[in-house]
Amino acid sequence: MPELPEAETIRRELEKTVVGRKIVNVEISVPRVLRMPAEEFKRSVDGATIIGVGRRAKMVIVRLSSG
Repeated sequence: MPELPEAETIRRELEKTVVGRKIVNVEISVPRVLRMPAEEFKRSVDGATIIGVGRRAKMVIVRLSSG
């Protein structure tokens, strides 16, 4: 788990590079970390546009057009 300053640095860099871009492919290497079935997650994320990058404590949160 990164430290808080590292999480903020990662958030800022992601915000510069990925906001406005569309997700064209999803690869799930460890499906057990998801809160829903892998295929359902893939369907909900595939084709979505990244509309923002935020942070809550040490977690980086990516906001998508699909919700």
